[in-house]
Amino acid sequence: MILRNLIGLVGFGLTLAFSTATFAESKFVIRGAADNAIPVAVAPFRFNGMQVPSENLARVIGDDLRRTGQFTPKADAEMPQAPSTAAEVDYGRWRQAAVDYLVVGQVNELGPDQYEVRFELVDVFGRQGGAGLLQGGQLMTGGTNVLEARVARIGGDAFRRYAHQISDVVYEKLTGVRGAFSTRLAYVQVEMNLRDAYQLFVADYDGSNPQRVRASRMPIMSPSWSPDGQKLAYVTFENRRSEVVIHSIYQNQRQVVANFKGINGAPEWSPDGRSLALVLSKDGNPDIYLMDLASRSLRRVTNTPAIETEPSFSPDGQTLYFTSDRGGRPQVYSTSLASGATQRVTFTGIYNASPSLSRDGKKMVLLHRDNTGFKIASQDLASGQISVLTETSLDESPTVAPNGSMVIHATSLGRNRILNLVSANGRYRSKLLFGRGDLRSPAWSPFLN
Repeated sequence: MILRNLIGLVGFGLTLAFSTATFAESKFVIRGAADNAIPVAVAPFRFNGMQVPSENLARVIGDDLRRTGQFTPKADAEMPQAPSTAAEVDYGRWRQAAVDYLVVGQVNELGPDQYEVRFELVDVFGRQGGAGLLQGGQLMTGGTNVLEARVARIGGDAFRRYAHQISDVVYEKLTGVRGAFSTRLAYVQVEMNLRDAYQLFVADYDGSNPQRVRASRMPIMSPSWSPDGQKLAYVTFENRRSEVVIHSIYQNQRQVVANFKGINGAPEWSPDGRSLALVLSKDGNPDIYLMDLASRSLRRVTNTPAIETEPSFSPDGQTLYFTSDRGGRPQVYSTSLASGATQRVTFTGIYNASPSLSRDGKKMVLLHRDNTGFKIASQDLASGQISVLTETSLDESPTVAPNGSMVIHATSLGRNRILNLVSANGRYRSKLLFGRGDLRSPAWSPFLN
């Protein structure tokens, strides 16, 4: 455990693994949680054509919404009918099935590998968009119940990607918050029996469509996304020492930005993309520095005898949150980049680390130790109250969706490290990625255009 804590404190994280070939899920609800999730249904999309798509659009959309813990999609067997347009919806039957919102759609084959996808989001009870008027004692339905209707032409390889886009539309329409299903996930896969044991991957947020970005015989650690989603900063040991590199993932170009004597670790992009927060030990103990990426000039942010690591920016870029053992045990602190004023943020429990801020700056996700082990938790920054989100005992490396709705983290499954997903409200948890080797250092991308 001492080694585990030391590795975590220098910002290199703990081990976690994932297979690019297989993934599965198991979900459950926190005991005693109030069940106020929105009941929805995603009807199977009607297909008109010869070559049936390999991806099930309705299933992908339903899984997306379920993972946020804010929706309870109906199973196919629970649906009273299978409409493909709003005009086919029998509103009385859906109201009796206690469904608030319904997604219906169809796929029309246009030609070889070309498809038209239509979908509509329907308010079953007619409470939005001018619906809900009574005429002759009957609830008006029809077109006024349609909250959103769209049509798109896509290729055969774009079904899953477009399903995530539909989920984004539905999520934003029903919550007022931008959906994060079209984002991506970076992570490290470690298979020690391979020549290049360390591999950096980028995949869809749910682990599908993985693409290898880098492979190395030496460790790769701590990936961090640039705000534009075009680059990753990470730690590599390819030159037999720790270095921080910036990798343009679509141009496959790399540049070393930190190779000082000692530790070069835990890179974190500033929200404006102009700076990197880094952990460097070139002047003694591990401390946090800011590097201006245009000039490569350094500004030292912390300067104590303690180990200070895992920097994370506030959404406005004016405050750095970080892990420090300056009080004797790892806790989260914050420092103002303008004034230098520093304060302790976590007080519940003897171990808190790996801070990651929600986009609105109101909550912080972190690694929290209680009497049963290392958990992922959420802390309300105004009240200081901590809510434990996971039930596993060897969690690490939490990363938050850019809209704050979900958290992905590493944990143990038998002798391996896997990736788990938990909703920010703690209602939904699932195994996201697992398989051969270990999965480590997940990093959620920003919103992508």
